Amino acid sequence: MTSLLKDSQTKTAEVEKLLSDYTKNIRHMEERVREEELQAGEASKQLVRRSIRERQMASERDSLVAELTRSQGPGFSQTIAGKILNASQKGVLECSYIRDKTPGGSQELTLDQLAGSTKLASPGSAHDPS
Repeated sequence: MTSLLKDSQTKTAEVEKLLSDYTKNIRHMEERVREEELQAGEASKQLVRRSIRERQMASERDSLVAELTRSQGPGFSQTIAGKILNASQKGVLECSYIRDKTPGGSQELTLDQLAGSTKLASPGSAHDPS
């Protein structure tokens, strides 16, 4: 009978160890799932931020092209505006030059200069300093 009791105690100890290991593994997996969920949440936030920024940049680009087209008047080449728009949509803003038709001469502006320019702002626009 003592041998049966010892055998039973040994098996009980083995089962308790297996159960303990199993519980540890479950906790470890739950922790990994939580970490992955946090990382997925952060990635989702970054994706939303990038998406918002892309929309803002596209809107800004379209606004600049429209402002440029308005400021150049009816003679402004739609081809140039189209090239600017296509290049910026591809993410390739070359150093294309645009003629600023100001009284008393013309001045070459890069696209970056155009973005900060107040000379090309239409009257009454937000960029108009007067």
